[in-house]
Amino acid sequence: MSKINGLLLVLVFLAACYMPVANSTEASIEPAENTWATKAPMPQAISGVKAAVVNGKIYVMSSSSNYQYDPETDNWTTKKSIPTARGFGFAIATIQDKIYVIGGNNGPYGYMNYLSTNEVYDPSTDTWETKAPMPTGRQ
Repeated sequence: MSKINGLLLVLVFLAACYMPVANSTEASIEPAENTWATKAPMPQAISGVKAAVVNGKIYVMSSSSNYQYDPETDNWTTKKSIPTARGFGFAIATIQDKIYVIGGNNGPYGYMNYLSTNEVYDPSTDTWETKAPMPTGRQ
């Protein structure tokens, strides 16, 4: 029985040696899967950001910042800031090519003043508009 097992092992080894192997030229042409690529950094480091997409561009907003990233050109553009400064906890959503920024807080750490603010950003005009607030403040 051990001679048969040994013979099978040799046959498996030989078969593996003759399996086709991708040549290195072909492998370098194909894009690598599950990899990261370094892109242009944001104009400044910020925390507590939210992101939304409108017309293929990414908008990254924080308490008082608004940046647009264009993946096609790998460039960042500073846009008009959020009118009401907010801390963490605000919500962001895209509807009909406009970005809604709702709620949040504006209190110092340890004390939270919840906002009922509802503001909408129009990327096509780089303008903000205040909409009806929520009935109560939320974060």
